[in-house]
Amino acid sequence: MEVNLEKLISLSLSLEGFLVLYCLYNEEEANLLKYIVKVNKIPSLIFNKLVSDGWLIYSGDMVKPDYNLNNIELTDRFSKEIMEIQPNKVSLSFDECFQQLREHYPIKAGNSERRLHGDLTRCKNLYKTTIVKNGKINEELHSVILQCINFEVNLKTKSRSLDYFQLLATWLSQRTWELYIKDVEELIRKNGFVDKNGENRGNIDAI
Repeated sequence: MEVNLEKLISLSLSLEGFLVLYCLYNEEEANLLKYIVKVNKIPSLIFNKLVSDGWLIYSGDMVKPDYNLNNIELTDRFSKEIMEIQPNKVSLSFDECFQQLREHYPIKAGNSERRLHGDLTRCKNLYKTTIVKNGKINEELHSVILQCINFEVNLKTKSRSLDYFQLLATWLSQRTWELYIKDVEELIRKNGFVDKNGENRGNIDAI
């Protein structure tokens, strides 16, 4: 985990406040609890400021706040101002998201005739489970996953291993994008986007 101290200072964000946001954003609640138990209990004042500054939404008792993982929720400020990931301006339907996924993912493995888009019903169900929560599409995650595909295409093009691309259904069920997501998020912070074939922004050589 890298911390840009200048940015935290400019945003008046404490290190412990950043730790809370980072763990929630990366779904590392277990590590946050471990820190609280083994290192230091995070004061309520930290959570108060995170809520008042628009980093968190608190749904508990407002008179006597008692912050826990069940009553706090991350806003999109962390992704916008720390991760510098901008969500799509126009809301997408799930069918549009799935079509974009198929457009990004290779149709066949390298120069072989092995087709990768089989079992589309299963692929669709797997992707819906991934990006749709409580009936709402996580467009930010969708965007990052598309860029993870671009990153893997670039990586396998560079190593001449495109023939070893997984079936789309396998790629989704094994959550293979998670192998690349940290690198992709770093490239997004540096360059804004990860293009296919290393064009313009987000070339893998920049890592």
